[in-house]
Amino acid sequence: MSDTEDFFLKIGIGIFFVIMFFKMFIPAILDIPCYFKNDFKIVSGYARNNANGKGNIRCVTIINEKDKEEIYVEFSFSDGINEGDYLKVKYLPHTKYGILLKKRD
Repeated sequence: MSDTEDFFLKIGIGIFFVIMFFKMFIPAILDIPCYFKNDFKIVSGYARNNANGKGNIRCVTIINEKDKEEIYVEFSFSDGINEGDYLKVKYLPHTKYGILLKKRD
């Protein structure tokens, strides 16, 4: 590999890591003040998709019953989530990580 190819490869890898840093860590940093102020968001609605599988982390899109907005959230729950289940989730606004408050089939 020539010096110019090596240079551009290093620049490309550097840009990739900077983008990944911002994509992963900035939302978590922005959620720190929300966590300490207890400024959580709550969504109630019906699951648009299934979230069954191994492990306890469930990634679900919830259709908010107030304004029909679709909100993606992640939370820990040992049982599966099926399409159409009624869920109430308390979550952080930037990372969308939360806890399940209520589930009805």
